[in-house]
Amino acid sequence: MRRFTLIVALSIAAFAQQTLTVDQLSKFLYSTTHDMKGKQSDQEIAKFLSTVKLRERLDNDAIEQLQVGEGPKTIAALKALRDRTANLPAAQPVTAVAEPKQPPPPSSEEQAAILDAVRQYALEYSGKLPDFVCHESLDTFAAPRREGGGWTPVSKIDSKLTYFKQREAYSPVMENGKFTSTDYEKLKGSKSVGDFGTMMRGIFEPASQTRFEWRGWAVHDNKRAMEFNYRVPQEHSNYQISAEGASAVTPGYSGYFQIDPKAHVIWKLTLVAEDLPKSFPVQAAESSMVYEYKDLSGQTFLLPAQYEVIMSGPDGRDKIEKRFSIYRKYTVTDSISFGDDVPDTPPPAVKKK
Repeated sequence: MRRFTLIVALSIAAFAQQTLTVDQLSKFLYSTTHDMKGKQSDQEIAKFLSTVKLRERLDNDAIEQLQVGEGPKTIAALKALRDRTANLPAAQPVTAVAEPKQPPPPSSEEQAAILDAVRQYALEYSGKLPDFVCHESLDTFAAPRREGGGWTPVSKIDSKLTYFKQREAYSPVMENGKFTSTDYEKLKGSKSVGDFGTMMRGIFEPASQTRFEWRGWAVHDNKRAMEFNYRVPQEHSNYQISAEGASAVTPGYSGYFQIDPKAHVIWKLTLVAEDLPKSFPVQAAESSMVYEYKDLSGQTFLLPAQYEVIMSGPDGRDKIEKRFSIYRKYTVTDSISFGDDVPDTPPPAVKKK
């Protein structure tokens, strides 16, 4: 077994020294996560991706097609590779790899039962979370409107995020490497709120009248996963986008979520805004959330690990990247303050500055 592992490591090192096409990268990643039965860990794949050199641009569509387990470190490494190659020529289409035989999709009755279990999980998610504090790292970027324009860092905010009685409070500690006591809302750059359960609750609330459909089988961190598409019509939406100098809008939205086939908990959730008003500064908005198991005082909870939002408008594009870490249980020694204007259950929202 040690010899086999060494051979795999050497082959990865040799492969990383080459300048690859996106198609070549796709085939190699497929071999490491499928042909070898998941022998490469999330951390090993991410380390490999950090050394990869491409001769073509890796975009979001290509990332979706890469046949690779979607562990949180792998996802972060793929996004970093995407940003590093933003100014390269467009990639040739990825050649489809013959998929191993997948189980048949669940029957309509089984799908209904699965969705009922996921709905119950989503609606009860926030209420079952303990009070806690964690570190939130928020990076914002800007890019020109033209396709292929690279991302330029705008701001970096490190905050203590307190989750108390199912509400979030942000206490900025550092702004662009310097200590700050500025109120979170007054800091420069795009922001988002409602990361801890509001996003999934808005999809599964009966009032949202969400439509669901089977998307297919997938791989998450070298484990089999189920995926469902969803769509929330505008007239029942609670998703808000605001922009400086304009009134907030509430568009319809759609996307997909990825779940554990046995536990029926959500591992990943995506969202794409639909039919934004032509006069609104934001003309496109999409986001994705990845959850990870975290330990809080000896108990394990599935909590946000990574969140990304990309918004586009006539003047360019904005990107928010969040990382959540250093979770610990909230105690009375942690100071906390909520303004009077904070609602009990704020809707998912993003704000473009």
